[in-house]
Amino acid sequence: MKKTIEVAVVLFVLTLFAGSAFGYVTYVPSNYLVQFDDAEPGLTIITYKDGQEIQRLPFENEHYVGGYGLWHGAFTSNVSIKTNIYEPNGRTLSDTWEISGVANQNTVMIAFFSDTEGGPGLTPLQYGYPIDETGDWQTVGYFSVSNGDTYTWQFRSDVSEVPLPATILLFAPGLAGLAAIRRRFTK
Repeated sequence: MKKTIEVAVVLFVLTLFAGSAFGYVTYVPSNYLVQFDDAEPGLTIITYKDGQEIQRLPFENEHYVGGYGLWHGAFTSNVSIKTNIYEPNGRTLSDTWEISGVANQNTVMIAFFSDTEGGPGLTPLQYGYPIDETGDWQTVGYFSVSNGDTYTWQFRSDVSEVPLPATILLFAPGLAGLAAIRRRFTK
């Protein structure tokens, strides 16, 4: 019995040594952030791995249709994320974004379209989740893949107008009323 334990310990130590000697290490999953920046003229796709920028792809036009290769891993199931992005008024469609992936594959198919000044209008995606653009980074999708890596998808859009909230419109007359009351009582 004692000899069996000694052999097991020796084998365990040899396994550890062999693994480190030959470069075998345990894979640590990473967090990827993929950002589509449509705030400036053109479109830029930026990828971060664990907070460090690893890729920046600028495009002259404001749309992208094509593949995006996962850095590691593959889809464990089919993925489909559809988003209709509206101007702050909530009525005018500004951008559409569709992300899809097939189980056991490692490529994401992306279709991102943005409105262009004076160009044809966009058609909303069927079953697309509606989002009002703010000009800040907004998350539109998240998924994990077979090796534990996670991917977060964000966009930032060019906001041409920011509507004045109704509360500010009500707040201004209220302040004017308070000023009038104070002036009346100080006389």
